[in-house]
Parts: sequence; C-alpha cells; structure tokens
Amino acid sequence: MSLSCRRRKSTWTRQGALLAAMAALILPLHLLGGALTEASGTTTIPDRLLQPFPLLSSRGAALELAKGRFLVASRDLRDPNFERTVVLLLDYNEMGAMGLVINRPTELSIAKLLPDVEGLEDRKENIWVGGPVATGQMFMLVQASEPPEGSDPVFDDVYVSGSKDLLGRLAAAGGDGAKFRIYAGHAGWAPRQLDAEVARRGWEILPGDADMVFDDSPAEIWPDLIERGAVKWAGLGISTTRPLSP
Repeated sequence: MSLSCRRRKSTWTRQGALLAAMAALILPLHLLGGALTEASGTTTIPDRLLQPFPLLSSRGAALELAKGRFLVASRDLRDPNFERTVVLLLDYNEMGAMGLVINRPTELSIAKLLPDVEGLEDRKENIWVGGPVATGQMFMLVQASEPPEGSDPVFDDVYVSGSKDLLGRLAAAGGDGAKFRIYAGHAGWAPRQLDAEVARRGWEILPGDADMVFDDSPAEIWPDLIERGAVKWAGLGISTTRPLSP
C-alpha cells in the first residue's frame, strides 16, 4: 500500500472514530418538543464546486481551514441555518468538514432532556443548537486542564465528546469539575463544499478561542468576532467593498 493510501486510510479511520464517539450520546427527537427539527434529504454538489480553489491562498488569508478554527458567518450570509453564527470546526480533511455552532442557545434544560444522567438535576445549563444536521444527537464540548477520558482534542484545552459516562462524571463533580456545554446536532460539509463557501466570502476564518466557546453572552460572540475579522483584514492591507463590521 502506498504512503498516500495509508495516509488517506488513517484520516478516514480518525474521522470514523470521532463520529463513532459522537454516536454514544443519543437523544430521541420527540423529547426536544419541536424546538429543533431534523435536517433531511441529500445535497448534490455541482461539479464546479469540487474543483480546487486557489483563491483561498491567493487572497492572502492568514489562516487555513483546520480543526480548532472558528468559522464566522459574513454579514452577507443569509442561510437561516448559519446567519450570524460562529462555528467551531471539529474536523476538516479531504472527506469534508464538521463543526458546532457555538452561539445559539435554547431554553431547553439539559436536566429535563437528560433525566437519566445523575447530577444534572441541579444544573441550570440549557441545550445549544450545534447545527442543522442530526439534531437528535448530542455533542459535548469540554474545557479541562487534562484530556478527559472519552474525549478527542479540538484545540488548546478544549475537547469534544459524545460520552454519557463523561457527562455523568462532569455532572457529579459539580462546580469543581471541568466546564462543559451540550449541543444538539452539528454542521457538516461535503468535500470542498466549505472551501467554496469560504472562497465566496461566506465565512471568515479565525483562531479558536476557549473563552468564546464558553461565553455566557452568546449574542455578543458574532459581533465581537466580526470586528476581529475586520481588524485582521485591515492589518493585511486588504480592502473590501463589503465591510465585515456589523
């Protein structure tokens, strides 16, 4: 087997392991009380969108798409699934991309939606909408000084997990445990689909920031990061007819 084949196989194996870990934390859709809806159907990507996009490098972008990056929706992005959102990329490779929207909280309590997990009854946290795909599946982001068992690293001290056992341990630890946040569903892109959206200036790429991920003022996350993006472009000496500030 050639080196390139072994690398592709390794990438597919890592992505498969991540998705398998996520599948461990499942919540039936009917428990969400209609607040979230399951995305259905398949999307066919036109052949023209599957071609390389040299514009990504030629425009002088300081950051490449990668796990642990923020995708900040541009002002012109009108897709209701992603308008004024910030997505944390959990994976990005030749098979596509996967991430979680980090700034869309709901009023649905995790204690009520996951009553079988001991220790959650006293928690005040709510479920967050992670994206339009598989909204009956729960994902968890954790901030911890050491890698929690049953999790995968995203960036710095932030990890992703789909383990109920880990959630139970964190809940039992109470205020002395690591920070965590639960998301319903995720965002997903076919191979090179996200590259095409970035090339069309639908998204700005910024470094991941743990404070932003666990910010208690979600309404301020997108405007703050949009402003950071505007400063970055100004620093690169790049002008645009479409301002990035809100």
